[in-house]
Amino acid sequence: MLPRWVSPGATTYEPAGSSLIRLARRFARFLKPYTLRALALGAFVMLAPALSSASIWMSGLLIDDVLAPQRLDLLPTYCAAFFGLTMLSASFSFTYQYLASWLGEHVTLDVQRAVYEHLLSVSPERLGGERLGDVLIRLSSDAGAVDDLLVGPAISAVVGVCALTYYAASLLLMSPSLAAAVLVVVPRSTS
Repeated sequence: MLPRWVSPGATTYEPAGSSLIRLARRFARFLKPYTLRALALGAFVMLAPALSSASIWMSGLLIDDVLAPQRLDLLPTYCAAFFGLTMLSASFSFTYQYLASWLGEHVTLDVQRAVYEHLLSVSPERLGGERLGDVLIRLSSDAGAVDDLLVGPAISAVVGVCALTYYAASLLLMSPSLAAAVLVVVPRSTS
């Protein structure tokens, strides 16, 4: 059975329950076979901003412990640690972007396969006079749009929230008075 928005008697072409949460729930069954990879992606997405925040923390330590007291004998150690942290952060970012792309492509392929199987089981009269080739092209582009809608924004939102949390925690740990000043100035400048 086709969704209501494809049915010949439908008066609207908008999917029923078009909210993002309902859409995500509807496509969650396609994510189920990839649960372990999705969990790994979640871990990498949450840890990548933490490593980026740690590099900012290292910059503060470099200034406070090495440059301000002029202890240049510690500079090679800090540079090596900063380089290692940067490489680790880059590898985490690459890994989560790779996993997100892989997962998005496989989920999109599974969605397309399910839709094509369903479409082949439907009689041509149910297509509302559309040619099968036109319907298949439309479904291919729609499956790609679902991937763009569900995978990219969800990962960007998680990365943004994690980065904001880690940066705020770093700021509080580095200088509580500076953090208080930022919290006072930032809300006024955004309004």
